[in-house]
Amino acid sequence: MDSRGNVSDIVSKTIEVQDTTAPALVMPSDLSFDLLANEATKSVKLPVVEAIDLVDPAAAVTCKLGDAPVTATMPFGPGVHKISCTAQDATGNVSDTHEYSITVKDVTAPTLTMPDTIVHNLAANTATFAFTVLGPTTVNDAVDASPTVACTPAKDSQASLGVGTHTINCTAKDASGNIGKGSYNVTVKDVTAPTLSLNNLTVNGGNAPTMAVTYPTANVNATDAVDSTPTIECSPSSGAMFPIGTTYVSCTAQDDAGNHSTPSTFTVTVLDKVAPTVNVPSNITTTATGASGAAVKYIVTATDVISGDVTARVQCNPPSGSTFAVTSGVHTVTCTATDEAGNKSAPASFTVEVNYAFNGFFQPVDMGGIFNKAKAGSAIPVKFTLGGDQGLEVLAGTPIIVGVACPSGTANVDLVEETVVASNSGLKWDGTQYVYVWKTDSRWAGQCLQLSVLLKDGSIAKTALFQLTK
Repeated sequence: MDSRGNVSDIVSKTIEVQDTTAPALVMPSDLSFDLLANEATKSVKLPVVEAIDLVDPAAAVTCKLGDAPVTATMPFGPGVHKISCTAQDATGNVSDTHEYSITVKDVTAPTLTMPDTIVHNLAANTATFAFTVLGPTTVNDAVDASPTVACTPAKDSQASLGVGTHTINCTAKDASGNIGKGSYNVTVKDVTAPTLSLNNLTVNGGNAPTMAVTYPTANVNATDAVDSTPTIECSPSSGAMFPIGTTYVSCTAQDDAGNHSTPSTFTVTVLDKVAPTVNVPSNITTTATGASGAAVKYIVTATDVISGDVTARVQCNPPSGSTFAVTSGVHTVTCTATDEAGNKSAPASFTVEVNYAFNGFFQPVDMGGIFNKAKAGSAIPVKFTLGGDQGLEVLAGTPIIVGVACPSGTANVDLVEETVVASNSGLKWDGTQYVYVWKTDSRWAGQCLQLSVLLKDGSIAKTALFQLTK
């Protein structure tokens, strides 16, 4: 219609509008889940994926796991699962493919069932137990049917275990790297007592009734397969005082595990090796009582540190009460003593000297520096005693005659009042005394002489002075 109101004819034309825009997807965030213990999969309710389309508000959304369509609730095992989605509107416009992920983690370690504690008693004479290492009895994992198992020491290896408690540690590792741990104990016990070795001991005693005795290892020893130094206890103990004779000693041995050996005994014999001490008298000097000499008695004693008084076991040679002859020397008496153990003392000795009981010359002969005056050629009786009749073998040879200076005056001169008739010099016993008849020589007239009588006992010469006249 123009300005004047003119209206044209009606003309019609068709316009077609096409929907060429694909829907837009609203994707959820990625999801992550931890498996609980004993869960092999996680049941997941999938989130809703929305499609926005200005033309088709009910655009269809399709989601897949791989090539398979998903359901509202699905089980997922460990791992990362990609869910891909597309949307298509009624016009057939298809959106781009979009993804979100569902991550399921296995965070539970395998469970190990371990053997019970193993107790092993060592056999005699063995120090270690050859143990074949056992692994876990069972290993359970909800996800991994065969976790990797490792033990220290290694499973099925031979472990040499000594006395004590040993811990065997094992691990199980699943495919997700979770590690479970377990352990068990192997207790090795020493139940064998030490072996005690005892040998009888003999020692020499000292200068006392008792002595300290220490046990050498050669006599008292103990061995044990496990304990290298078992403790040995003895009664009496080593170092104790032991008397002379044989003493029984009882011993036991104990190892570190507390095992005691059966008590056993050995003997300690302390020998008496000390000889007695002999006590002899001082040297004895006595006088002859007869022609054979003198019977002399003496007392010799002996003592012993063990046997005590062993005087009764003294032996002397010659024995007490023996007759000792008159000699120019001495007699040696040697004594020994033997104790009850048979120990013989060292010899002890003393001397016995037997002399004549000479008391000087009797009248008519004077001694003491007096010159006895007699006629040359006369026989002068020189009288003396020796304590009785000692026989006629009392002189040590013929008396000795030597010349001496005559006195200047008569003061020391005494006349011999008695002479006898004899042709030779000689000794006799007249029943009460000895008489040595000295036959002088007439040629000795005018001389002064000394007569020396030597006795068989070795004593000094018995002398008298004489002045012989015509």
